[in-house]
Amino acid sequence: MLTLEQYAHYKRLEQFLDSLIVAKPLPNFVAPAQAVGKPKPFGLERLTSLLQRLGNPQNDLRFVHIAGTSGKTSTTYFTASLLRSQGYRVGMFTSPHVVTFAEYFTINGEFPPVSELIPLIKEIQPALNAE
Repeated sequence: MLTLEQYAHYKRLEQFLDSLIVAKPLPNFVAPAQAVGKPKPFGLERLTSLLQRLGNPQNDLRFVHIAGTSGKTSTTYFTASLLRSQGYRVGMFTSPHVVTFAEYFTINGEFPPVSELIPLIKEIQPALNAE
């Protein structure tokens, strides 16, 4: 159970993460006019740069990437369930979240405890700020 102080700290970190999102969904998929001196809102350059600053942790993991127009969430849950039934440890990312940032992630069907997310966010915060 989190203390009120831990929860408030987590909410500040969550707001920090939300502030990093430059490209939010836009009606009709129209990109905004590019502001001078601002990072590009679309593309993988920012993510690639962040992953490099973190030591490319994705290179040590195996992924099933599910993409498409419809059915992604149900396909993701089905695939995760199948892999778990075969003894794999399964991390899953789905979007959007409803209430809290922690809802984006599950590990073997369970949300990670916020108390475990706080030190992880703090650990990567310098790399996020380095942009």
